[in-house]
Amino acid sequence: SLNRSDVFILDLGMKVYQWNSTDCGPFERMRGSNVLEKIVSMRNSEPEGINIDGEEVFELAEFWEPFGVDPPSPDDIPETPPVEEPEDPAERKMYKMSDEDGSLDIEEVQVVEDGPLDSSLLEEDEVMVITAHNKMYFYVGKTASRNERFTMIYKTSDVLDKCGLPVQTEVIQVKKGQTTPEFDELF
Repeated sequence: SLNRSDVFILDLGMKVYQWNSTDCGPFERMRGSNVLEKIVSMRNSEPEGINIDGEEVFELAEFWEPFGVDPPSPDDIPETPPVEEPEDPAERKMYKMSDEDGSLDIEEVQVVEDGPLDSSLLEEDEVMVITAHNKMYFYVGKTASRNERFTMIYKTSDVLDKCGLPVQTEVIQVKKGQTTPEFDELF
């Protein structure tokens, strides 16, 4: 997944490399430096932090040793990361999010292989979770508890995990009476 438009950190324990690839942006470079400094400081400044700019990396054999390869030529590294299009499953799922016992519970309410979900299953006193087309929707019922709303905002990654979705999943919040055509299309 190396490419010529990002910043990479290679942590080898006592040596931590930051490679600022040829076409990386200044903000990526700065964020990479922050990460490198944090790693080194967390280890009492014992590791050596090494910055590599642009094509210098192709002359540095010790950077490539952990990969078990000789330094490649710049042409062997793609300009941008490959884009993987996720599958768009036809399956639609509806979950009920509950905090009744103080912990986050996600209960599967309906699974539809192909076709619409049943909108009558949306509960107005809950936050409901709908997954479809590689997206996750939070439907906020009119009288959903304050704690459920808090959980929805601050524990989104936990909800994604419980629903079996990757963290990069697009998350959309909709409220009763303020839905979108894309959301309405699921029912």
